[in-house]
Amino acid sequence: MIKSLFQKVIVAYNGSKSSLNALMYGIVLAKIHKIQLKIVYVVDSASIKSLVLTKIMIVEEGERVRKALEEDGKKNLEYALSLAKKKGVNAEVDLRSGSVWSEIISAANSFDASLILIGGQGNGKDISRQDSEKILLPLETESLLLEFMADSSKKTISPIFELLALPDCKYVYSAIVSFRNKITNPHVNSALREQLASSSGRLKDRISYILSGQA
Repeated sequence: MIKSLFQKVIVAYNGSKSSLNALMYGIVLAKIHKIQLKIVYVVDSASIKSLVLTKIMIVEEGERVRKALEEDGKKNLEYALSLAKKKGVNAEVDLRSGSVWSEIISAANSFDASLILIGGQGNGKDISRQDSEKILLPLETESLLLEFMADSSKKTISPIFELLALPDCKYVYSAIVSFRNKITNPHVNSALREQLASSSGRLKDRISYILSGQA
């Protein structure tokens, strides 16, 4: 019955824990029922475009962030493909750019998928209720950075580092841009390097990217 209903399945994967669960379910489904599997990663260029249009991010920064996310997408799809191969499943991968939900639907339509598997919420990432409390609006981030440049207090800048550790979303992108615009400030530069030494995972990657913009 399941085999007749689901001949082609799309998995929307973004590297998050919940989307990994969806991916593994899709792989198992494909293996057991011999169905076709496509794994899709969408670079959220729509949010980047919105940030550029509202002058929160300049065009050049937007392009740099887009390229960084595209590279992240390629790595995530390579990893997803390796997981499928380990289970003996031949999967297709599709790297897209645009509005996340629109691109997922478009990919499903072009693939003629009868089932879409997704994980996460909001921007397609795992923003839990607890994590949502760490979200800072662009103006809040900017205000905290200016305050930190004046008082050099770790208490002032720590909320921004907590934001940078969250899954990808437009608020994280905005914080990255704000940091890069102030990278020449000695207090900001020193705080970033100190945090980098004790960080891991996405926070370490993002701080490294911010520091890479220093002349």
